[in-house]
Amino acid sequence: MDDRARLDNQYIENWSLWQDLVILVLTISAVTRNILQTVKPAARMPVPAQDTERRELVGMVPDSGNVLVG
Repeated sequence: MDDRARLDNQYIENWSLWQDLVILVLTISAVTRNILQTVKPAARMPVPAQDTERRELVGMVPDSGNVLVG
């Protein structure tokens, strides 16, 4: 807690726009790095094999002119 108060006071006493921009850039890069690290494992997951057989639907209803099949 003492370190945090010391660092807060140091920031207040030495405030500058340049320092704020550096903090902003470092924050954005840290968040981006974190997001990319969480996305990479999901991207490496194996893709399930697709069924290469062509399956045809077999009519379950007797062929008649008044039945609509959608």
